[in-house]
Amino acid sequence: MASSDFYCACGKCAFEELPSGNLTVTGTPPCGKNEVFKKEVVVTSPEGGQKFDGDKVRYDLLPRSLLRGVAFVMTHGAKKYAPYNWQKVELHRYLSASDRHLNAVLVDGETTDKDSGYPHAWHYLTNAVFIAWLLVNRPDQVAEYRAEQNGEVV
Repeated sequence: MASSDFYCACGKCAFEELPSGNLTVTGTPPCGKNEVFKKEVVVTSPEGGQKFDGDKVRYDLLPRSLLRGVAFVMTHGAKKYAPYNWQKVELHRYLSASDRHLNAVLVDGETTDKDSGYPHAWHYLTNAVFIAWLLVNRPDQVAEYRAEQNGEVV
């Protein structure tokens, strides 16, 4: 966010956003009020309508075709194994699978997975989703993987 997205109650303090995301006061000395506010972002439509959602998450930035591809691959997996079976598989299996799909494209020149008939890119992204889910929701698997990589007995 730009420093102009914030203001102080005194109206004199200037702010700069640091790479860490924290704000620091620049220019005039701090007034001591410590009352930093975020400016409300207003988006006005061509018809003149207003919506206070300019600072909300932008789902429109997601590539819908790739999300649809993940859904196709997950549906294929649900039919082949079982719905949500992917949550019960070890992290290292998805790391290997993502590498296989990436190598199929980059090394072997394949574009389509033989088993599903879907693009390897969709499988790669689906594995990334699984990996991200495990990283957030299964810290035990992350710790186990880390220990294995460090040569520890698990």
